[in-house]
Amino acid sequence: MMTHVICGNTLLVTLALATLASCGDQTSSGKEDSRNPQQDAMLGDAGPDAAPGCAPTLDQSQESGDGTVKPVTCHFWAAQPFTAGKTGKLHSVALLLTRLDLDPGGTSYDDLCTTGTSDAGTLEVEFLKMDTSGPTDQVLASSSIPLEPGWNGAQYRTFDLAPMINVTAGDGLAIALRADSSRYKVYWDGTQDESSYPSQYYERTPSRAWEPNCGVGPSPCVDLVFRTYVCP
Repeated sequence: MMTHVICGNTLLVTLALATLASCGDQTSSGKEDSRNPQQDAMLGDAGPDAAPGCAPTLDQSQESGDGTVKPVTCHFWAAQPFTAGKTGKLHSVALLLTRLDLDPGGTSYDDLCTTGTSDAGTLEVEFLKMDTSGPTDQVLASSSIPLEPGWNGAQYRTFDLAPMINVTAGDGLAIALRADSSRYKVYWDGTQDESSYPSQYYERTPSRAWEPNCGVGPSPCVDLVFRTYVCP
């Protein structure tokens, strides 16, 4: 039986349930996880679909991953800022995400939104306007996709915007992600290499506004993996 186990900061995929005993109570803990997403990352979908009269092209991207991931749940949002490089209509975004099955026999669902272990749930993306202090509460666009069965390991998942929104080169935006599920926990893959993209990761919970989690205590600066597509 395949089991996902988090030992400290390391994500393991093991075929033996006995491995759980060596990790104590850390399985599916929602802590930051260290692994190499480039080893098993693959396209989980066909990428952005062309809209009528639109041929989406890659604009901004950060595709470096060193095993660092950030968890997302219903109550824990992660956001990656970016600066638009092209003027046109923002068509879609692709994010490198890892999904873990939760063990209903040993996992608390208190931090998850939906009820009932049969509910696969959804992934929700919002594009937020940025200002000098970080992401704002101004939602410019949103999209969601189902957390469908059959998805394991790190995969790019594409969120199409309908309707698309106008962007101008130089606009500052943030990609905000949450997962609403009682069966799965989702991690957004990234890197601690600060030279990978001129930005930084933000997080938000119901009790806290958006804030950078960069160099705060033991938390490293992180940039998350993304690709944005624009119709010029």
